[in-house]
Amino acid sequence: MILSLVAGIGKKRELGKDNKLLWHISEDLKNFKKITLGAPMIMGRNTFESLPGKLPGRDHIVLSKTMGETQGIYVVSNIEEALEKVKELGFDKASVVGGAKVYEQFLPLCQHIHISFVDFSGEADTFFPTYDFDKLELMEEKNFEGTEKTLPWRYCHYQQKI
Repeated sequence: MILSLVAGIGKKRELGKDNKLLWHISEDLKNFKKITLGAPMIMGRNTFESLPGKLPGRDHIVLSKTMGETQGIYVVSNIEEALEKVKELGFDKASVVGGAKVYEQFLPLCQHIHISFVDFSGEADTFFPTYDFDKLELMEEKNFEGTEKTLPWRYCHYQQKI
């Protein structure tokens, strides 16, 4: 199974505050959709609750020990059940989309890591795990200038070194 981790992080590994994203960058959201479309997304309960609703074209697998069954959402209690659900749904790939605890659990299992490094430094209550990206192979890198409405950011696609 091919697992891809997808995250947007600030300068100090910031992910969010009060269960909300810290920035809105349309181009980054389009990139997220492109990466995740057509396969299941694995996420924690808080990440699921932060979404505007079920995102089209992707099954949602939520890791939670407290969340009840929700229409059209698959709730599992651990990594093994999440990976089994991906297989049950007939897929050989999935995207891991947050939050911090889920990233930490899945990082060693992900072959592809897609990170948007956003030029943001500010208040946050959720952070991406400490990770040495230098031990990965950089497959693609794109820089994006900021505008009046958005911060500058850099997209990097990494792959685990074989």
